[in-house]
Amino acid sequence: MLTDLRSGAVNFVQLPGTPFSFAPDCGTAAFIVNTANQEAATVKARVTWAPVVKPQLSLAAVQKKLKLTPKSPATIQRIQQRYAADNELSAFAEVARLFTYNLRSGAVTDLFGFEEGETLAAFPAWTQDGTRIAMSITKLFEPPPPSRADKGIFDGAIISEQIYRDVTGNLPPAENPLFAGNRILIGDTVGGTTKTIAALNGDGSWLVAADWSSDNQTMLVKATEPGRLRGRTYPIYTPQFHAGASYRFINYETLAETGRLNRIETSSILSTARFISPDEVIFNSNYLTNRSPYYFNRVSGEFRQIVTRPGSAENAVVFRGSRSLFFSHTSFTEPLEYYRVGWDGQGLQALTSLRARLREVSSLRQDPVEFTVGGQVYRGVLIQPADAPFPPQNQRIIVWQEGGPTASLDNRWLALVESPFALLPNFGFGMLVVPLQGRFGVGPAQFNALYDSNNFGQIDIDTQADIARQMIQRGWTSAGRLGIVGCSYGGYFVTQSITRHPGLYSAANSQCALVDSFVEWNRGYSSLMPYVQGLPPWNATEEYRRDSPLYQASRNTTPLLTFHGTEDFLPIALNENFHLQQVNNNVPAKMLKFIRAGHGINNVIPFTQEEAEQADVAPLRYELYGAQEQLIWFRTYLP
Repeated sequence: MLTDLRSGAVNFVQLPGTPFSFAPDCGTAAFIVNTANQEAATVKARVTWAPVVKPQLSLAAVQKKLKLTPKSPATIQRIQQRYAADNELSAFAEVARLFTYNLRSGAVTDLFGFEEGETLAAFPAWTQDGTRIAMSITKLFEPPPPSRADKGIFDGAIISEQIYRDVTGNLPPAENPLFAGNRILIGDTVGGTTKTIAALNGDGSWLVAADWSSDNQTMLVKATEPGRLRGRTYPIYTPQFHAGASYRFINYETLAETGRLNRIETSSILSTARFISPDEVIFNSNYLTNRSPYYFNRVSGEFRQIVTRPGSAENAVVFRGSRSLFFSHTSFTEPLEYYRVGWDGQGLQALTSLRARLREVSSLRQDPVEFTVGGQVYRGVLIQPADAPFPPQNQRIIVWQEGGPTASLDNRWLALVESPFALLPNFGFGMLVVPLQGRFGVGPAQFNALYDSNNFGQIDIDTQADIARQMIQRGWTSAGRLGIVGCSYGGYFVTQSITRHPGLYSAANSQCALVDSFVEWNRGYSSLMPYVQGLPPWNATEEYRRDSPLYQASRNTTPLLTFHGTEDFLPIALNENFHLQQVNNNVPAKMLKFIRAGHGINNVIPFTQEEAEQADVAPLRYELYGAQEQLIWFRTYLP
């Protein structure tokens, strides 16, 4: 059904299949069709890398495990959203082809064929008028054997698998399907001509078509830099571990590169870009703790940040006629609202006031801070109560690190026990957030540094410890008034810090923590520990031991509060053993086991029909309880 928004006319069109992508003007649709069997144009394929977000269980897995039969479509939808599978993608079948269909003329154009096992590396990039489309393609790793495939990516490492060889730097690029199969297919939806840009013919970067100029003459290509780590033989192409990105301007007629943008502000692999004229582009990228749109003119070279206020400016919609942006904004001190601003950064206008009451009860300030460690400057943010002085004066300060470790530290309003930016400071604590090594948005060199040689388990832990001592030296805090908190990799960061630097922190809250590198390699996520260590445990036994907090537990003297879910894919027994060692050593310790919580206490898995119907309630209860325990702990041990 086609609706003309100007006239209101409604027409019904018989389409030659189910469209998967529309051009911006909605005049052309793209279809992938299996020419032998239209019911099998795609096949399910196991993804051998994890997304940046925390893994969840699939609905099918929940139903199988719990023998759960949801009663209503609404319940099914809620559970799918909470436990959606993210270790599968649709890969093209052997004889799949892409067709485009002009909804105005009815013309069908046959453009591309795909090899079996290929998949989209990104959403298609269309010209505004739908006359050209660019498809970014890659190939998946060889599938695991059936005995292993049904266990997903959380079944330990196998050194013969392609994913293992890639993340340890032992897979030559020409044999690496992620790179060797990476290409951009460019099609003319009117004339049916096609062109190809193959990553194998380039400089080793992984290529994705990002957008087209408004005159259809230039394609913007995002070139992501694979991990290139000291001590590894070959580059690492698993997308989660790409170190950074640059942007290249490609002439459609010649496929020649006519320009390039390579700046640290837009080097995050999470960055996006959109043409707003033949020569102007607006990028959205995270840099350090902030996310912001940036303006770039490829002719004049002008580059500037559009939204300069601290925080996360996202979901930008470009208004070409008025040269303005519509976007959402939130920060450590400001709940999310919607705004409008000119491309020149002027005329900022608030469009909503949806969370006025929340702003009234949350009274905070944030100040930029910087520290120099080993000759390198690290910049971050200190969050405090609004009436606290800056620089702080002997303040209780709690340091925090995000999960991941491949993740960004985003300046956004959250009051969760995992991300207590608006929780702890509103109750009188200062909170320090500094992006360290191994994070998106810090540039390729600093990103790779966490994984170079034997740095993991040491370099970022030691950098944070040096920063903590500098705060004591500056008088911002004092011995006995410094805490540490984090979840997932942040939980690892907590336990590794209190065992590697005993006595530095006076209170700690570890949540859903990884504490044993040996177990993670053998029974955990198939590529994370191989990536961060580079060698199997039998070839680096002492390194694995040194990087495992569980084996150093007797060194800790910091009072420790532990949160862990009974259904966490990181085994709860390991954290129980870490906790019991603290108790046996007479270190103040308390462990809370959150029944049926997965990875993070707000990820509650329903075990009964009633719990399924209440799927959104239990996490809120756990958060409220966890927040009380967290506050009591830090109040007790940070006087």
